[in-house]
Amino acid sequence: MKNRTRWIMLMTLLPWLSIPLLSKNTLKKYLPGTLFMCVYLVAEGILATRRKWWWFPFSIKPNVLAELPLILGPFFVILDI
Repeated sequence: MKNRTRWIMLMTLLPWLSIPLLSKNTLKKYLPGTLFMCVYLVAEGILATRRKWWWFPFSIKPNVLAELPLILGPFFVILDI
């Protein structure tokens, strides 16, 4: 279980190391759309877990959305590129 949590944390934090490589114009241009899509995906994830459209077999913490590390990690950084 601890090994899985470490991998999830690495998957969330590692993509953020590429943010300083982006130019200010790129961040300025794509950040509003990225934030909108991340908020939309979090809302969709909350709705999906309530209606049982899908589920994850594990989570970092019980009250935290299981797909949050995916949204805030690689998805957020890839949308800014």
